[in-house]
Amino acid sequence: DLGNWSELVQLYSQIYFITKDDNLLNQMQEVGISTDNIDILIRYLEEIYNKDDSQHALNILVGITFDYDSILCEKYLLELLDLNSNDFELNVLLAQLYFNNSKYNLSINILEKISENFDSIELYKLMLLIYRKLNNSMMQIEVCNHMIKNYPNNKFGYDALILLYINEKEYDKAMEIITTVKKYFP
Repeated sequence: DLGNWSELVQLYSQIYFITKDDNLLNQMQEVGISTDNIDILIRYLEEIYNKDDSQHALNILVGITFDYDSILCEKYLLELLDLNSNDFELNVLLAQLYFNNSKYNLSINILEKISENFDSIELYKLMLLIYRKLNNSMMQIEVCNHMIKNYPNNKFGYDALILLYINEKEYDKAMEIITTVKKYFP
């Protein structure tokens, strides 16, 4: 009976207020998800966060709502970013959320901002994907060049630039890159 499971989630939340044991939040999450009591789980985790300011509860809420309710997830991510605006993973998660909801400009704005302080091949790959969705070839070329400069032993930047030039029908430039790549990657 799903009602009993929701009561267990409620019981865990009540015990949490007494013990402040974050493991109870993890158990709440397991029970709520495995019994498909997501709305009830969210309600009790929100209550815990609002009354106790539990960052752990807020992190769990982000994880639960990412694929379940993007509006709530955005709210929770923004609250976490208020606590630490330079958190690389949270910023990337928010950018991914915006990307999943076709908010490409919001997504790329976040990634451009964090790329000033963080350098990651995965970050560049995501930026390439978004610039492609935005049909911004100039920025795709710039990101490819950053990848090649910062990660010369990774073939991805070269391959992406070759494909970009081929799609733009700039075959001479594509051939130049292919010739260069053959030197590094025989």
